[in-house]
Amino acid sequence: MHGYRDGRFVDFAVSDDERVVMGNLETLFIDYTEVPWLFARLSLPALTMLRVESTVWSSFVYQSLQSRSSFSLNSVSLCHVKLEEADFLDLLRDTPSLTEVILCDVLVLTPTLVTSLASNPPYRSPVLGPNLEYLGICWTFIQENESSESAQALNEAILDMISSRDPTGGPAAYMWNGGPPGTKVFTSRSPRQPLCNGEAPQFALKEHSCREGGSRRIIHIFF
Repeated sequence: MHGYRDGRFVDFAVSDDERVVMGNLETLFIDYTEVPWLFARLSLPALTMLRVESTVWSSFVYQSLQSRSSFSLNSVSLCHVKLEEADFLDLLRDTPSLTEVILCDVLVLTPTLVTSLASNPPYRSPVLGPNLEYLGICWTFIQENESSESAQALNEAILDMISSRDPTGGPAAYMWNGGPPGTKVFTSRSPRQPLCNGEAPQFALKEHSCREGGSRRIIHIFF
């Protein structure tokens, strides 16, 4: 097993007697820079919730952990994690059991990325994240670098993507829940995870501040 650490190639080869099996662990929170090193040494067959902070993501190491553990992960939260768009899409592709994904200061949501989550007609069966109920993303941006046209293009891409994943084909809705500036909530006609009194829950990683130097953008998507 191998991967990259700090931009350098690293061999993560681990023998069976070095690996730790945690058969009853369902929830794992990690704030540790050497997550790939740790993942290579664990087997977590009961894992359902994963939260990782302050590290570099390795799709190869995660895929190996998943294959070795055969877990059914329902929720993943990544905060201040170095992750490429391709790694995020791999995560969804490799973990179809996911119902909740939360990214804080990890990726900037773009129309191109949103389109990757759309369902392919005519079957309306999403290729990525077929069981997703909620996707929450926050990031920082420079106000003067975001035009109203680009913001509108993102809004339309999200609405189209949600509608494409809805078995009824019904139009998605956009609402503002009275939260902090920059907060947007998008929902399908019949969300799998009902909103409480029409409002989104408080953002799961709200205690973490995105990096300074711009305004905060928070997107809630309910499928």
